[in-house]
Amino acid sequence: MKANENLVPVYSGTEASALLLKGRLERLGIASEIRKESTSGTWGIVPDNIELYIEESLQGEAEPVIREFLDKKSF
Repeated sequence: MKANENLVPVYSGTEASALLLKGRLERLGIASEIRKESTSGTWGIVPDNIELYIEESLQGEAEPVIREFLDKKSF
């Protein structure tokens, strides 16, 4: 991803879930970026507040994939 892109958060959760969603988006050609907003990992604790970002202009294209992912995750 380019540094000057307008990125928006599209998911927040565990790292495993963020990586799964990132893979689904990237198979469709939608680049994404994972950001760990916590420093708790430095103490040996795995942070749960991982955020996934995409370029703002791709939100419409990514929305159906994100919605399906969230629907399947909440069973």
